[in-house]
Amino acid sequence: MALCPLNTTKYKIWPLNEIEEVTYIKISPCTSLVGLVFLDGKSLKILQIDYSTLIYKEILNYHSDFEIEDLKWSPDCCALLLVSLRDCHFTVVNCLNAEIIFRVQDPKIVNLASVCWVPDSKHIISISTFNIFTFAHSSQDGRRIILPSICCDDDYRPLIAFNHNGKYAASVTLNSSDYYVNLLSTSSWNVLWNRKCGFRSVQGLEWSSNSLMLAIWNSYKKVSFLCFDGEHIKQLFYDNFRCSGFLLGIFSPNKDLFVATCLQNETNLVLVYNLVTWQLCAVLNHGLEQHSNPGRVHRPSRKVVSQLGFSHCGNLLASALMDNHILIWDLRKGFELCKVLNTLSSFTGLQWHPKKTQIAALTSNGTVLVWKYSKGGPVDRNDKLCSVDTNSTVAGTLIWSKSNLIISPFRGMQGALVLIRNKRFKKEK
Repeated sequence: MALCPLNTTKYKIWPLNEIEEVTYIKISPCTSLVGLVFLDGKSLKILQIDYSTLIYKEILNYHSDFEIEDLKWSPDCCALLLVSLRDCHFTVVNCLNAEIIFRVQDPKIVNLASVCWVPDSKHIISISTFNIFTFAHSSQDGRRIILPSICCDDDYRPLIAFNHNGKYAASVTLNSSDYYVNLLSTSSWNVLWNRKCGFRSVQGLEWSSNSLMLAIWNSYKKVSFLCFDGEHIKQLFYDNFRCSGFLLGIFSPNKDLFVATCLQNETNLVLVYNLVTWQLCAVLNHGLEQHSNPGRVHRPSRKVVSQLGFSHCGNLLASALMDNHILIWDLRKGFELCKVLNTLSSFTGLQWHPKKTQIAALTSNGTVLVWKYSKGGPVDRNDKLCSVDTNSTVAGTLIWSKSNLIISPFRGMQGALVLIRNKRFKKEK
């Protein structure tokens, strides 16, 4: 069956919600499979889509006996996890034959905080709120393994991080009011080591891209670095009493920088640490009135940096604010602010291209901005900024598929799956 694109002179919109009342769309990691949840919350279909011809075929039609709150594709795209955190209920379904592989429904002693796939697609992790239980479930037969109870942050996000190949997981546990970091093997789920954090709270943890270093940070402006065998490498502290604790943290792809965010007098700061010298090498200030950008007047930012992201080469850093601004910094030019994108309305998605110095942002009014870095000359004059108006106010996530962009609506928001072809972009003057 073919999908009918709308307004093909600019972009293609696939009105999947015209097939039936679709309330939730989830794209698989391979992007060719799409899961649809319908208005009743229990009906599920999986479509296989050819992006070049806009032809799809239905490969699964399934009816759940509980209301589906979330869909999670296995990384190998062979199974689909149907989740109801409210009812402590989840089911794993084979995507080819609609057979139930296993299902879990725990007594409602406490709600689930998270259910997620392990990157190898062989296990699923279920984590409760209030640090009560954590289980690893085999995706083949549902066999359950008890793990040390993983803590959650203040927003009920589990403090667990998988390394780049998914063979190991670092987690944070609480024992007698002390926080510990554990390294687990995802094949046997044995605890290989655990180390006391020395923190009164833990805000997040992150692996470097080569998995040789682990960063753990807290809300008291401290970040500790551990090597793969658990030995302590270094602890850094931002000594500024006017600043809040660290909120976000990421490693650069080339592994020689660590970036963290905090607030100083309601102004956003992005701190850049050099992991060779272990020195603070830059403080990127989001007080936008300090930076010149011809033709625009910027007010100071009073919102938290909600997203950080490096380009694939590690030379550009994007820091997105919750007040409609996206700042892009050139790390090769002394951390120079090279671009300010004003989205005019709040952004709902931000995604770097996996192989190009190109970034896409989706705003709440349905506009997609795509900015591409151009070498040589003043960046603000020679870069390429393109925009597409999707005529939709649905918030969603952005996914790069080769040279195309796919927009998938967020959970609970009716809307169409949007395909934007790269050649359709219009350059802004």
